[in-house]
Amino acid sequence: MGGLRAISRAAAVAALLACGAEVVETPPGGGGEPATTTSTTSASSGTGGAGGTPPTGPCPASLPSEGDPCVEPNTLCTYGDSLFPHCRDTAWCQTTGFWIGLAIRGCDAIDPDCPAPAPAPVPHTHCDTEGITCAFADGTQCICTFCDTGFPCGGPGPRWACGTPEVGCPPLPPNAGEPCDQTGRMCDYGYVCLGGTTAICDPSGFWIWDQGCTV
Repeated sequence: MGGLRAISRAAAVAALLACGAEVVETPPGGGGEPATTTSTTSASSGTGGAGGTPPTGPCPASLPSEGDPCVEPNTLCTYGDSLFPHCRDTAWCQTTGFWIGLAIRGCDAIDPDCPAPAPAPVPHTHCDTEGITCAFADGTQCICTFCDTGFPCGGPGPRWACGTPEVGCPPLPPNAGEPCDQTGRMCDYGYVCLGGTTAICDPSGFWIWDQGCTV
């Protein structure tokens, strides 16, 4: 499976902390008392492409410990079934041939200020609680932000920036490393520039994640 471009450990931790998550790292080389590295949410038993399915191929069946050997450098693997991609447990295969693993804690609770029940809010309309991220059953994710796409940052109050996966995409974000059979399909979950991700069905037959931001 083709990996994403390298993401530094410091940048990954900073991004997760910015989302309000607690990052639990496993000790390098197995030294010291290891932190729990199992997924914070159990994987679903759906078929490939349904989202939340345990990865196969170059990804271990469960989150590897930091320092475990890996064979495909720059491979990104994710675990769990959180509606929020940034709340999935994550592992990167470094070019040195060893995994960096991050277990995410306390990240994926739905904010009580999110609209409920569905439908999702209309994109670019006013919202009241800046910084909250909300997820909906159809795969739509919205963040209340002063930096909505197409508008200058600031302005007269925050707006909803939303992303909805296209028809044919799994409503639950598929894990990076999960099998897929629709080569080239791209599915957006949330607004990529603000914590969302794009899942791409790679020619290798596995989903990969692209979290690069273009505006």
